[in-house]
Amino acid sequence: MPLTQAIIAAHLDLSQPNVAKLLGRLGVIDLANASIDLIRVAYIRQLRQQAAGHGSDSLQAERLKLTAARRRKAEVDLRTRCGELVDAAEVRRALVRISAEVRHSLERIPDAIGPRLAAEGDEHRVASMLGAEIDLVLADLATRLRAGKFSEPQPSSGVGQE
Repeated sequence: MPLTQAIIAAHLDLSQPNVAKLLGRLGVIDLANASIDLIRVAYIRQLRQQAAGHGSDSLQAERLKLTAARRRKAEVDLRTRCGELVDAAEVRRALVRISAEVRHSLERIPDAIGPRLAAEGDEHRVASMLGAEIDLVLADLATRLRAGKFSEPQPSSGVGQE
């Protein structure tokens, strides 16, 4: 009697569609040249490989994906707790605050030294005074930044606004 998928299905206790898939995985194309014993042994070896985690079982693949995703999440959580990762929205808010504070500090320079510059006749002295004031403002900003003492953004005084 010729070997058929129905005979293999009854022998291995599988459905005929599953036998068709199995034969494809095993590389059996021509049932006329195959034996039920060879197919049974190949099927058992495949089951052993899957049980050992070496098969192409989709459940095993999903478990591996889930394990990898959990590992990545744990790594992100650890890096966040260690301070290596921060929330991008928090960084943007901090940059807005710092930028506003820098702008506000620079806009105060004319009020701080304007009268002294107007009274000064020597342009080298004016440049020196202006440079010194800018250095003071930048040093103050750096100190406050290191100390984390930036306030919420202040509205501009209107100078230079359009």
